[in-house]
Amino acid sequence: MMVNQKNINPFRLLMMALITLGLAACGSLLDTGQDTEPDTIFDLEPFSSPGGGGDPATIFLGTPSHPAFLGTNKIVVKPGGQEIQFLAGARWSDNAPALISRYLMVSLESGGEFDVQMARQTALPHQYRLLIDVRDFSAHIGSDGLPNAVVEFEVSLVKAKTLEVISSRNFSKNISAGENSKTAIAAAFQRGMDEIAGELKDWLSASR
Repeated sequence: MMVNQKNINPFRLLMMALITLGLAACGSLLDTGQDTEPDTIFDLEPFSSPGGGGDPATIFLGTPSHPAFLGTNKIVVKPGGQEIQFLAGARWSDNAPALISRYLMVSLESGGEFDVQMARQTALPHQYRLLIDVRDFSAHIGSDGLPNAVVEFEVSLVKAKTLEVISSRNFSKNISAGENSKTAIAAAFQRGMDEIAGELKDWLSASR
């Protein structure tokens, strides 16, 4: 079939070329199902901040809601478009929702302002419920071929007794890994989570 070159958009050709180059550069990072290298296991170090004093607020933190593709300990990679892949030779220390929950629990309790209860403690009395919907927790490949750790949460603070939503907010970070390596990607996720944890603590302190 002949292609009419007059109908080809030059900008579209340029973007396709950039995406192709990017995928070629990061191809070794993607899990093709034939990877025999042992996995490097990455964890998230909790965020630490000074406390504000006073009695801690009790918050129940359930398992975050999340898209099905995030319910794994594999590190999700989005090369472009609708495609979903996984990072080769690497995984999280737990499935992503559980990893995020524990990170937030320890980070929020740092400083003594909050006492966070997890799902197994649902029968204990608490003042607030923290509802978290994980919108994204994956490495996106940019037009330059370098990965970015994209973390996005939709968060609501709810009064436990009345189930009244006190406040809601979107938290989103896009952190460049700077290079095509699994260690750099994991470090970018750590920076993104730490920035969100700091903002989340300030928001909770102001909202309660």
